[in-house]
Amino acid sequence: MTGKSSDTISRIYISRDQLLNLRHGQSQSIARQKWQHNSNVAGEILSSIKGHGIEFADIRLYQPGDEVRHIDWRTTARTGSPYTREYNEERQQTIYLGVDQRINMFFGSGIEFKSFTSARIAAIIAWAAVDKGLRLGATVIGEEASDKDITGKGPNDEASRIKQGTVDSEPQSVRKKHYTGSVRTGPSKQTALKLINELTLANNALSINCSTDDDESASLDKMLKHTLAHRSPGSTVYLISDFHGFNQDTARTLTAIGKKCRIVMIRISDPLEEQLADSGTVGINNGTQHQAIRLTGRRLQAYLQHRQRFLNDLQQSADSSGALLTHHQPDSRSITI
Repeated sequence: MTGKSSDTISRIYISRDQLLNLRHGQSQSIARQKWQHNSNVAGEILSSIKGHGIEFADIRLYQPGDEVRHIDWRTTARTGSPYTREYNEERQQTIYLGVDQRINMFFGSGIEFKSFTSARIAAIIAWAAVDKGLRLGATVIGEEASDKDITGKGPNDEASRIKQGTVDSEPQSVRKKHYTGSVRTGPSKQTALKLINELTLANNALSINCSTDDDESASLDKMLKHTLAHRSPGSTVYLISDFHGFNQDTARTLTAIGKKCRIVMIRISDPLEEQLADSGTVGINNGTQHQAIRLTGRRLQAYLQHRQRFLNDLQQSADSSGALLTHHQPDSRSITI
């Protein structure tokens, strides 16, 4: 199912109010993770890196180059050897989101579309950042809306009610088939509201009228490169996508992000993508037309092999970049982040 239907409308196009209500309607938190990382990056709020902060961490023997003002004179007098105090280095952690709202996400076979799920998870993480007082920024990759969608005559007029001046999206007159909306990194509460506007715009611009002949690999890499350019070193980057079009170029960009940041990859998939029947007929529709696809054993085997290669490549790239790869389906009852 790739279009609007009356019984699932609230699960296809997400509204600004739905995203706003997630702050109080769903209790989520950004979990502390055990990271094996090749760079010295800050922790969630207080890092484990020893530095000059406020919170006392430890006492150790004085070493040449240590600041004299941090010498612990009581311990030095008691032991007869110079000792210095260490403090936890304070750094305000930044959360940066890369959110996929391309046409490939405009698909669903059950409770909600992948694009709906992606926007919902992004908002939950943003509100978790607000609750923790963290800085927040985001990149949203989407589709160019058709004229009738922009004016509110398309599938949903929610986007037409959002003021685009609150985000740094490319002007509609110069948009290509894919556009990138940028929400500047800043205090999380104000930034979360800007992100919600951008998510609503991008989500409600999706329709069967969106062009599908653009290079999906290039568009995914565009989202990652935009994230690479705007993320802060030491931040935690959440990439929310089905990762359609993932290839060697996007893998290299992912590695570049991982050199200075923590990465959490949240792979969104539809149950139908994971559990195709052994054989038989699958019905699909775009809201106005219906088509039946016959799944032969040969066709199914080719699909499963292709998908397994994709999943293997994605996991290998995540491992190489030090990223945590998680999986979420629209019908899952909880979100693990």
